[in-house]
Amino acid sequence: MRSQKGITIMSLAIYVISFLMVTVLIGMITTFFYRNINMMDTGISNSVSYNKLNAYMLNEVKRVDRINVYDRDIYNDAQGTTITESFITFEYDNKTVITFVQNGKTVYYCKSTLMPRPGTDPVIYDLNVDDVVKLCENVEDNGFKAVLSESAGKKLVQVLLKLEGNTYTTEYVLGG
Repeated sequence: MRSQKGITIMSLAIYVISFLMVTVLIGMITTFFYRNINMMDTGISNSVSYNKLNAYMLNEVKRVDRINVYDRDIYNDAQGTTITESFITFEYDNKTVITFVQNGKTVYYCKSTLMPRPGTDPVIYDLNVDDVVKLCENVEDNGFKAVLSESAGKKLVQVLLKLEGNTYTTEYVLGG
């Protein structure tokens, strides 16, 4: 019998199969890791958007003179569907109007001023937009809703926000 020195076909096959198994295992772990990182990024992005909306909303509910919640139906010809949009207006005695409105998949904060139109009797006011801030993106259709209510003698506004499958609901007490 001759001694077998070097690499045999059997040992080469074992080495190649072992190398492929280790490579596949590392690939699976890497894919799992990056998929979780992407999910975490989405969750963090949604939380940041919600916190931004919450900060602007808290600022307005503590000092508001009048608040109105409106719903309007918008018909989409391309899809043949109707979308109900809610928007909230905060009105102040100094003729400033703050509006939170969903337009498409984005919620905006709009600061406007009521300007009297010259030469009209009775006075007609025009809305002069001073500032627009994009608060939340990736809001689902009909994903921004507001409801006014009263509990224990206090006026409340409940805001519902749906961001990419996450639903946030917050109740604010008006007037601090």
